[in-house]
Amino acid sequence: MLTTKNRASNNRNIALLITLLLLAAIAYGLINKFRLRATKQKAITKVKELENNNLNQKIEYQQRELASKALHIVQKNELLNELKTDLNTLKKDSNTNNKVRAY
Repeated sequence: MLTTKNRASNNRNIALLITLLLLAAIAYGLINKFRLRATKQKAITKVKELENNNLNQKIEYQQRELASKALHIVQKNELLNELKTDLNTLKKDSNTNNKVRAY
């Protein structure tokens, strides 16, 4: 009887130990899974942050380039307007000289 009780107790202790080891292994696996997921998420976040910084730099460069080209166009327009004014002045002077010669 005693040996049967001892065997049952031993079997129960072994089953309990195996159950605890399995639970510990499952807990360890879950913890590692969550750590890996967190690490991947941090890496993804870092990549997205770097991509956003790169895109922002490109946008800033393009804005500076656009502003430079717009300024260049404005300067060309001013020059063309000055030339137009000068040509109109020369035309008027030429017409005036022709009228004076005609008299």
